[in-house]
Amino acid sequence: MSIPRPTYVFALKFVLFAVSAGLVLISLEDTYTNAILISLAALVCGHIYQIFVYPFYFSPLRHLPEPQGGKFPWAHAAILGKVANGEAYKHWVNSIPNDGLIRFRVLLNQERILLSSPAAVREVLVTKCYDFDKDFQSNSLVREILGNGLLLASGEEHKRQKKIMQPAFQYRHIKDLYPVFWSKALESVDCIYSEGCKLPGSKTPQFASDWTARVSLDIIGLAGMGHDFNSIQDPGNELFKTHKILVKERPFFRWMALGFYVPIYWFFKLPIPLASKKQTRDAAKVLRDVARDLIDEKNKDGQFGSDILSVAMKSGGFTNDELVNQMMTFLAAGHETTAVALTWLVYHLGKNLDIQRKLCRELQTVIPRNGKSFTKVERLSRLVERNVALPDYNKEFDPLELDRLPYLNAVVNEILRFEPAVPKIIRVAQNDVEICGTMIPKGTTVMMSVNGMNTNKDLWGDDSMEFKPERWLNEHGEASNSGGAVSNYANMTFIHGPRGCIGKDFARSEILCVVAAWYRRYTIALVNADDEPKRTGYLSTRPADGLEVNFFPVTEPGTNSNC
Repeated sequence: MSIPRPTYVFALKFVLFAVSAGLVLISLEDTYTNAILISLAALVCGHIYQIFVYPFYFSPLRHLPEPQGGKFPWAHAAILGKVANGEAYKHWVNSIPNDGLIRFRVLLNQERILLSSPAAVREVLVTKCYDFDKDFQSNSLVREILGNGLLLASGEEHKRQKKIMQPAFQYRHIKDLYPVFWSKALESVDCIYSEGCKLPGSKTPQFASDWTARVSLDIIGLAGMGHDFNSIQDPGNELFKTHKILVKERPFFRWMALGFYVPIYWFFKLPIPLASKKQTRDAAKVLRDVARDLIDEKNKDGQFGSDILSVAMKSGGFTNDELVNQMMTFLAAGHETTAVALTWLVYHLGKNLDIQRKLCRELQTVIPRNGKSFTKVERLSRLVERNVALPDYNKEFDPLELDRLPYLNAVVNEILRFEPAVPKIIRVAQNDVEICGTMIPKGTTVMMSVNGMNTNKDLWGDDSMEFKPERWLNEHGEASNSGGAVSNYANMTFIHGPRGCIGKDFARSEILCVVAAWYRRYTIALVNADDEPKRTGYLSTRPADGLEVNFFPVTEPGTNSNC
């Protein structure tokens, strides 16, 4: 790759200046001044080499393809700053010809690597996963708020924590939590109705993001900590408002994002009174106190349930402070990603009403209107539906049945593929390490585009950019676990390898229950169906306006159903 001519000329002038200055300084008699000036000249030359010479002439990454643009001083960071979080990486992965690695540059020509193939992803996340670690700056800043829980721990400490937490997240234990997921999902259905479910023609919308946040937090609270935040019934309560402060993206998070380009961690260690930083830390302290009180109460009573906290406590592997860190991680990361996924699902089903109606019809075949047991009227109505599979009416509905509904599972799988809540993954090489035959120098930041891999046409086919649940069904309408992808590493939503998301079964099961409860009872229509929502967020990516919708009750089979 040739260096842009203006940059080359600029660098050459500086080098000549430094060399000339050095020759002049040699003739000076003042040894002390001479030493200082020579040191300064060497420092200038070193920076010129690092910025203008090394990336283009000596870097082992210089032969890799890179995006167009990249003018000094911001290089490709200028592009990243103009589009929504993760969108530039998604575009590069799908548009730049490459063999698995793409180079891009940020401020002052610092090199970054973007992975774009399953083979490259496998090396970083699986076979050489401990040669890479999370970004120190962003990790350190988040750790000050959440503590050193499983999400942020590294090396042997991460291995230890994961081993202790693993039993709580195994699917056989998640199955025990389905009644909690389902009961909270049904509670939200009733509250949506009482707070303003509308008849056709109504002009009073609700915000989907508000409801997804409320139901997700209550589920996380009960299933994760054995504590009901009661945000579905009372969104004005102090704990819900405090949690909103914790996860709300503020100027503080913008500074964190800037750390990708500039070493600014030291700035946050200074006693500078940033209001957003103080609010976030105060909110974290309140939630830490709640978690600590719950731990003390469980220890005192000796009553342990099936929630995640109880299972972790029974293991005996964590101190109380470590348990608090795990709960903070769960509250922040687990809640936000699930709420965002649900919000995007509401959007895409609102844009694709045929998919929404098909989902509703499947749900009506097995789920009673009240979500618990079938009434006599419902039983009679299904007798006239010749093509409707008849469930066992003599028992209450078991939410584990949801795992066996192919179209529901296809819809959930597709939203997790198409709209990953966290669009990118960052790792930093801890040693000189080879990826796909290219030597990656120690300290190089390596990016993985989750939404780029999840929509890569080479991995998913020509329809990869479409929201299409049918890709998760075979020709007989049965579940297809691969979604038609050519590699397991094509789907990056929950990452892979030892640092893969431990809570993926929890999150997926929670989403499954909420989607089933909502779309069994409601048609959810977008208020502005023709508008593409603006994307916002520095950590996760969500609709900026909260997504205005109307909830319309569905009618039942045998009664001219509107499904």
